[in-house]
Amino acid sequence: TVRNEDTEPRVLVLEHPARAGWTVGGTVTPAETTSAWHRYRIPVAPKTTATFAVEDVRPGQTQYSVNAITDDQVAVLVRGQLITAPVEAALRRILAQKAEIARLNAAITIRQNELTAIGRDQERVRENMKALKGTAEERQLVQRYVKQLDDQENRLAVLRQETQALTDERQKAQAELVRLIEALST
Repeated sequence: TVRNEDTEPRVLVLEHPARAGWTVGGTVTPAETTSAWHRYRIPVAPKTTATFAVEDVRPGQTQYSVNAITDDQVAVLVRGQLITAPVEAALRRILAQKAEIARLNAAITIRQNELTAIGRDQERVRENMKALKGTAEERQLVQRYVKQLDDQENRLAVLRQETQALTDERQKAQAELVRLIEALST
């Protein structure tokens, strides 16, 4: 910003360094350029102030892996105005899909852990039943253990069905994630 306090118009010559790898952008072009400087001629009317901005531009490239992008990174890209609103919306849909897949994975893991725990418990019950052979409490305990094993088998069937349903749902969710990522790249 410069001010001309004189009663005559003036021409200000502004020298701006020419840096390697950078080019002058914007609408203002230098009046002359040397290997070290860009020179601009700025007319300033009497008793007025002129503002002049030089825009240096350097080409660059930033890559983000969509598979590894986080909500915080999307927020930074939005704040920096590095992505458009449609790209932000696409990234948010991808993040939501990734969250859904994580939820399904957690649900599958819970059911698999319960399957494993029931399997260990059934082994213990069967060992107890073997140890009861020939004892007076055998009949009563065997009935109890059979009831317990029957209940566990019913639960195992339900868990297997739920696990299969969740696995199918996860596969669909992963296919949708792939589709969303591919749609973003086009």
